[in-house]
Amino acid sequence: MTSVNQPPSTKNPSISITKRLEELWKASLKSSGVTCTIEFLDCSEEASEIDSDGDRTDASITKDQMLGIFLTVESIISELKEIRSLVLEHASNEDESCEILEMIDDALKMIDLASRMGRMHLSNETVDSYDAIGLGRIWVNGFFYTLKHANDRLFLLFEKINTIYLRIEQTVTPDNGGDLVEDALY
Repeated sequence: MTSVNQPPSTKNPSISITKRLEELWKASLKSSGVTCTIEFLDCSEEASEIDSDGDRTDASITKDQMLGIFLTVESIISELKEIRSLVLEHASNEDESCEILEMIDDALKMIDLASRMGRMHLSNETVDSYDAIGLGRIWVNGFFYTLKHANDRLFLLFEKINTIYLRIEQTVTPDNGGDLVEDALY
């Protein structure tokens, strides 16, 4: 029986192993880029630091910078959807695929929620483009913490996709001319 996230394995017998490897390598690289981008955006540590008087730090961000972060988050959502599609198409019959799809689905829900809530609050802000929005604000803090938790959910995404890639790669051997010859997988 096939789960909801996993189509029947008969879906991709016509796809060459070389093509599967190329697409899984692309998914692997994209997953690494997504997690690095989220880590780069994560301002939760700066927002939660307490100074000696017990107040939040005065770290801030401009409205334009926050809008840039939202654009970056939208690209992360797009990348995750593409990774999900690549895994579904080229590794659906692999053991790790259900877990990978669940990881991505969980992260997508968190990131989407953070983005929608953040945009709603930002649209209600009365600041000009160059006025500062304190990182200690509850909605800003919540936005970045949600990104952090989504990234925690994606922690092993690269490794899991790479495991599938390496397993499939082991079924491919070079022929005498250096071209790849597929072992009988199906």
